[in-house]
Amino acid sequence: MMSLSGCASIVGDKDQQVTINSTPSQAGLVITDETNQAVFQGQTPTTVTLKKADDSYFGGKDYNATLNKDGYESRAISIPA
Repeated sequence: MMSLSGCASIVGDKDQQVTINSTPSQAGLVITDETNQAVFQGQTPTTVTLKKADDSYFGGKDYNATLNKDGYESRAISIPA
């Protein structure tokens, strides 16, 4: 099980903090952007700061989080920014 928390708005900060937890904790975590480039690698629980846009007018960012831990099935989810 994994949970995400954060708050988004159309205007305001260019960055978004996202908290990622898992049960069991200490799962490996890789976050990739829409170009499939890793932007974070670590373990849960953690709070990550992600960019909301790529600095172009309509350049919204999309992220994918993949969690894995020995003895458990890997999980992947989308994180809209």
